[in-house]
Amino acid sequence: MLDLSWLQLGPEWLQREPDVRWYLYLFGFGSIVLWETFWPRRTLVSPTGKRWIGQLLLMVLASVFTLWVIPVSAIEVSFRTAATGWGVLPHSGLPLALQCVIGILILDFVRFSQHWCFHASPLLWRIHRIHHSDPDFDLTTGIRFHPFDPILSIATYIPAVWFFGVPPVAAMAYELAHVVHAFFSHSNIVLPTALDAPLRLVLVTPETHRIHHSQRGDENRRNYGEMFTLWDRLLGTHREQPALGHANMKVGMRGLEGGQLWNPFRLLAWPLYDNAILPADAPQTPLDAAVSAEPRPIGQ
Repeated sequence: MLDLSWLQLGPEWLQREPDVRWYLYLFGFGSIVLWETFWPRRTLVSPTGKRWIGQLLLMVLASVFTLWVIPVSAIEVSFRTAATGWGVLPHSGLPLALQCVIGILILDFVRFSQHWCFHASPLLWRIHRIHHSDPDFDLTTGIRFHPFDPILSIATYIPAVWFFGVPPVAAMAYELAHVVHAFFSHSNIVLPTALDAPLRLVLVTPETHRIHHSQRGDENRRNYGEMFTLWDRLLGTHREQPALGHANMKVGMRGLEGGQLWNPFRLLAWPLYDNAILPADAPQTPLDAAVSAEPRPIGQ
């Protein structure tokens, strides 16, 4: 009989998690940097030095501020919840392995829903548009966030971990996989079609997520998936290819130029500005109307 006792993580794993996360972070960042350097998908249009420094500074500010506001992780909450026996999944009577699978799907759907809301709400879009304002698309785009973005995400993500009682092994597996996948999904890498085609049936690949960063309104409101493409496919927001092809499509947002793109302190103040900075051709209608409309070429 298959031994699944390892799914019951002991508290010592909570102590190991920060080290494992850090090693995965270095592995993900370092491997993608090498991949982008030797096999880039597209030629970048921005000065690499200024861009990387600006993105990294913004990441540091966002990380420090987020930890200050929410000093507890989803993994820690999952361990605490498991110790009390609380949650929908522990009381479901399902085998632990099935609880883990369902727990991972729940966490990914929560992430998908959060992303949808950041585009649907004009107020949340003021915050999230900083991520979309990058005129290039590479692994540093994955760390370009206003602090309010991860704070709001974590503040609504942790209650889901608690309410459903997501098993610690599922929470840890998803969170640690997300560390590497965030770099991968935003990477400027050549991914052979023979590999990308089967991968994108399940996972969000760079070819899939790049479409979401398009300047076109009928493309940047597609492919919201965080790790899995399942939810976009089920809810009709999946798009396979950009209208102009990946080599010719433009990413980012029009109306932003020069140093303001890379000044982290200027970026922190953007949510206070008016709502004039929007993705090109993005209809100013509720998201449900936008995603139900058929994609159309620019100018039609």
